[in-house]
Amino acid sequence: MDHLSAIFRPAAPAGLPALQNIDASSASLPPLRRPLPYTKADYEALPPGRKSSALDFLILGKVPPRPVSSAPGRAGPGALTVSQCIERGEVDALKFLWERWGVDPNGEVCGARISQLDLTIAQALIELCDAYPGLQLSLAVSDVDACAATALSTLITQGKVRNLSLGPDFGDPPIEAAALARLAPMLGYVTHSLRLECVSLEADSESALSQALANSSRLKVLELRNVEFKSSCGAWFVDAMKSNRSIVDLTVCKTSMPGSHSSGYPAIFAQNTTIENLEIYYDLVPGFNNVTDMASLLSGMVGNHSLRSLTIRNASPFAALQDLSCLQHLLEKNSTLTTLCVSVTLSSREAYLAVADSLRKNTALTTFNLDIPDFKVRDVWLSFEETLARNRQLLNTEKMRAAGMAFDPDNRKDFSDVGMHLAKHILANSATRAEFAETMAAVELSVRELDRQAALSASTTTAAPTVTTQTAGASATTTTTTTTTFPATQSPSAGSAAS
Repeated sequence: MDHLSAIFRPAAPAGLPALQNIDASSASLPPLRRPLPYTKADYEALPPGRKSSALDFLILGKVPPRPVSSAPGRAGPGALTVSQCIERGEVDALKFLWERWGVDPNGEVCGARISQLDLTIAQALIELCDAYPGLQLSLAVSDVDACAATALSTLITQGKVRNLSLGPDFGDPPIEAAALARLAPMLGYVTHSLRLECVSLEADSESALSQALANSSRLKVLELRNVEFKSSCGAWFVDAMKSNRSIVDLTVCKTSMPGSHSSGYPAIFAQNTTIENLEIYYDLVPGFNNVTDMASLLSGMVGNHSLRSLTIRNASPFAALQDLSCLQHLLEKNSTLTTLCVSVTLSSREAYLAVADSLRKNTALTTFNLDIPDFKVRDVWLSFEETLARNRQLLNTEKMRAAGMAFDPDNRKDFSDVGMHLAKHILANSATRAEFAETMAAVELSVRELDRQAALSASTTTAAPTVTTQTAGASATTTTTTTTTFPATQSPSAGSAAS
């Protein structure tokens, strides 16, 4: 990456001295390249509210505690100081800080929150990645100019950016279209998570982003919040998600998406095989009809076998029987969802009872949240909890194996797995845990009785009469005993237990 340093290293700003490396060995101050906003005396005179851990370090040499997280600027004074060093382009000061912490940045994730990514900061990032080839970046960028976007794109394609959040702060102008056009084709190379917020994509950027997402083999987490697809209204994004095989978590909020069954979310989940977690802010997705599209969304999830968690927030109440039927169908037929959270209320007590009945037929869900108003449906809530508790027990292999010993009281190893699966089957078909416990207790008693009867029958023997013969003149008497064993006759009780 040395060639990048040469290309993107900016000249010193007018009116400022060239890069000034301060010899701080005697004063234990970090070496600086740019003028500070305060002198030491002026800074020490400031009230505490105007001081920061970053300026404490840069001006006074106070080393903050090492951060425990790489989140950009959110994990305390250490992370804030790292972020400020990057945003000011103070690479030498950051190296000085890592030395004081005793940290080798190779293999670490370095987080920074950058309000304006310009060439100076881009050069600092390139220099850091040159110095530490194993360093990964976690960046939250509010704005970026077109020239710096080119440098950032290169870092992304080389696998240096693990997490990237793009979007203006509240009240700030949007990111320039030219910068987005340069970044969009490379965003699929971000190695873990990508978040786009308050971003408007023209046709070329939308097409390039969709192609990048379709072909991405690295990206795991994708968040779209208030993203405007100007050309296709999200149709290209849907096509990309059909093809993507790397994204595991998808969050969509205030982002236009085709609402029909054939081109919206159901189309994605009919073909996508990797997304495990979907979170939708439903009322905040433009273009959705609150009745028909909710039905389409739930229907599209029934046959999906990769999704584990579905969260639908801010949804309007179910207004039609069709919607309720779709929820019931999802509960009864989908066997892979473990978490379902839907911010809706149902129209009547009967509707909640119907959903509770459908939930009993589901053995995979362990978390199910539904808005329940206060009109005498406490028993429904208790029914939900009972079913979910049952399902959580089904996931406890050790408990199921222990319960399965009811079928195998003599601890015969070759039957242990069979017993566990039988116990799971009984639990899945029990209305309550109490019913399961009673059933398993009865099973254990009958199996033990069956084994007792079988052991008794196997040991039952019938002895023949003892015949004694004596030969005249013999000094000894020879006694011959003949024992005849007859086939054991199974008792009625044992036969009944076996049946």
